[in-house]
Amino acid sequence: MANVIAGMFPNGTDRQPYIDAARDFRMPYWDWAMPPPEGESHFPDVFWNATISQWGPRGVQEIRNPLYSYRFHPKNATAMIWSPVSAPTLQENSSLTVN
Repeated sequence: MANVIAGMFPNGTDRQPYIDAARDFRMPYWDWAMPPPEGESHFPDVFWNATISQWGPRGVQEIRNPLYSYRFHPKNATAMIWSPVSAPTLQENSSLTVN
């Protein structure tokens, strides 16, 4: 995907650095189970912003932050056993229900 986006930049001096960066792109590892450093949040600050400014082929754009929230759009809504916004719970009669 990074290669596709890099290729969308107009020809000229901007495109090649993005193509080079896309070729070497790697996802960082984040150990969510490790306790945060003393006095710091467990999440980076970007997690708390509903929108972010993103530089792209059309310049700077304000977009929804995918790290803040995500809207599920399954091709088949019945394929999701539980709603993505609620968790299943066990009632006293041991039947599984969704809140």
